[in-house]
Amino acid sequence: KYSQLALVYFSVYDHDSFTLDDKLAYFCLPLTMMQTGYRHIHLRANNNDLTHSTLFVHVDIQDYDDDNITSTRF
Repeated sequence: KYSQLALVYFSVYDHDSFTLDDKLAYFCLPLTMMQTGYRHIHLRANNNDLTHSTLFVHVDIQDYDDDNITSTRF
């Protein structure tokens, strides 16, 4: 209904047992800009600088209606 307002947010955390989890990098984009298939997501550091890190993901976007909801995988 309002897909032009939807955002997809990727984040990478450093998880350890002794301190709080630290966010290392992130990337956010509008759902309407997402393309299906295998993609490299270029991450940004917390200060918004580009990093040399990427996430390699497979994106599959499917439509749904309220009567028959299908799964959406990212």
